[in-house]
Amino acid sequence: MRGARGSLAALLALGCFGSGQAQEATVDPYRLKAAYLYNFSQFIEWPVEAFAEAGSPFVLCVFGPNRFGEALTALERRSARGRPIVVQFLRGLAEARACQILFLGDPRQLVGGAPLQSALNAALGDLPILTVSDAIPAHGLRSAITFQEQEGKLRWIIDLSVIRPLKLKVSAKLLEIALMVVGA
Repeated sequence: MRGARGSLAALLALGCFGSGQAQEATVDPYRLKAAYLYNFSQFIEWPVEAFAEAGSPFVLCVFGPNRFGEALTALERRSARGRPIVVQFLRGLAEARACQILFLGDPRQLVGGAPLQSALNAALGDLPILTVSDAIPAHGLRSAITFQEQEGKLRWIIDLSVIRPLKLKVSAKLLEIALMVVGA
């Protein structure tokens, strides 16, 4: 099973950047995270009300420092669920209300003097926005998907207790290759 999980994870990453980067260890970690963010858009379904109108783009946002370089903006040449991808780097959480995926660049940051989790809850409530971060539990941030490095490979933890109230549908394939699924 471990080999199949690793192979599927590699295929997910390669789906974004092509076969020239099969060795995960040689890929910049944020370039790889950008690939996974794109692939999350392919393996998760958003409810219709997540979009302002039928032709609205799929908005992938970053709140906090941009460590992705050009890797995320390259995704603007792709689509997610039949919608063109738009990448936005946010100055405030109020702007996040238009996002489908929100990457939290610094889980320790304060927003208006409050911890990020409190600010997220206040700004987003239960809007169908997939939050993704590098948070560790000590940061007090509960994101829907949390990147973790294990044995030199980038993996992720999926928290279904965060995802369920958002009415997002996660593919069984994505759950199967997760490092851990919480709240199942």
